[in-house]
Amino acid sequence: MFVLSPVLQAATWQVNDDHSEVLFSVPYLSVSEVTGRFSKFSGELELDEQGKALKLAMSIEAASIDTGHAQRDGHLRAQEFIFTQKHPQITFQSQTIETVGPAKLKVAGVLSLRGKTRPLTLEVSLSDVQIDSWKHENRFAKFSLVIKRSDFGIQWNKTLADHKYLVGDEVKVWGNLQLQPAGKATPSSKHLIPDTPSIRQRERLNRGEISKAEYEASVQASEEVLPKVDAPASPVPAAAEVVYQDPRHSTHWQLWFWGLGLMGFFGALVLAVSAKKWVMDKYPTLYAENGWLGHLSDFLSIGLTFLYAVAFWAVGWGP
Repeated sequence: MFVLSPVLQAATWQVNDDHSEVLFSVPYLSVSEVTGRFSKFSGELELDEQGKALKLAMSIEAASIDTGHAQRDGHLRAQEFIFTQKHPQITFQSQTIETVGPAKLKVAGVLSLRGKTRPLTLEVSLSDVQIDSWKHENRFAKFSLVIKRSDFGIQWNKTLADHKYLVGDEVKVWGNLQLQPAGKATPSSKHLIPDTPSIRQRERLNRGEISKAEYEASVQASEEVLPKVDAPASPVPAAAEVVYQDPRHSTHWQLWFWGLGLMGFFGALVLAVSAKKWVMDKYPTLYAENGWLGHLSDFLSIGLTFLYAVAFWAVGWGP
């Protein structure tokens, strides 16, 4: 039995994708490879009280596939390949986990991809518990496997000479996973904290590597070596006040504005007359200049001209 830590309680460890990745490669033209990754995934590992792995499960969002080429990624999401619209998840569920060496596991389970489920076995290496700078527990798992895409109904290909194919059938999949106890993941923001000697000393204090007196002495020593900055001999002059000049007050702008405005006004008149004519042509039997339809067409023409006038005012004199 592989004992990772004698003091651990039975627990569920979940994948923290901050420091995790799932990658793959596929042969291309028999001599090269296309590599890619899945950017969205989750998973969990169950351990018993002695730290022995009991269950492993993972779920990958198929549409998060990324090979660095947008058009190719779209093809991979389509029906000829993964068909993510109908099968959005790629899942793995363990059935048995066997210890085959120090920190080495043999995990047998089932993989579901594109609506088909097939048995497979993957090799997993699992680290001991690692404590980070913020006292959070971490384990790290590495896995690898090889699948045949044809086993999952992914048949698309193009033929080459000598009975070869453009894209290989075997797909190598591997990954590195950061695992942390459920609900106790290290916040991503922690990694944005600056790195300074005093902060490193505080981290050592939190881990119990130095005493509080040693920490305070190191902080005081670091402050003493900081250079003193003398005050400036004369006050820094205040920045000159910037006065905003509305460009609409310039003669050049006014000339262009009025020229375009006149053309727009005539355009609005033409539009208004056209609207009235459209009503007359659309309803010739109902239209009468003194009737309700005639008044409605007048209001429509006036309304269009009024809207132009409001827009003209807002551009030229509005706030």
